[in-house]
Amino acid sequence: MALCNISTNSSILYTAISAETTGLYSCYWKGVALAVHLGGSAALFWMLITATDTIIIWNLSLLTVAFMVIPNLFGILTLHREMKSTIKEYWQGFREEYPDEKTPKN
Repeated sequence: MALCNISTNSSILYTAISAETTGLYSCYWKGVALAVHLGGSAALFWMLITATDTIIIWNLSLLTVAFMVIPNLFGILTLHREMKSTIKEYWQGFREEYPDEKTPKN
C-alpha cells in the first residue's frame, strides 16, 4: 500500500497519473485527499459525481421525457377537431391536384 502514502510530491504525482491501475480506489479517503490537494473542492465534486450510479441518472432522464409528453397529449386532445379538419382538407386538395394517385378513403 505504498501508493496510499501521499506524503511527498512525487508520490502524489505518481498516484494521480496511475490512479486507475494502482489501487487508488482501494484507499478511498487518501484518494479524496489527493483530489482536494490537486484540484480543490471542484475536483472532489467531480470525483463524487463519477461514482454516482448511472441508473439514477437514466431514471431522471426517463422522468423528464415522460413529463414532456404531457403537454403534447393535452394539445392533441384539445385540438383534435382542428387536426381532423386540416387533414381532411389536405386530402381533398391532394385528390384535386393528383387525381390518379391512391388516397385514403374519407
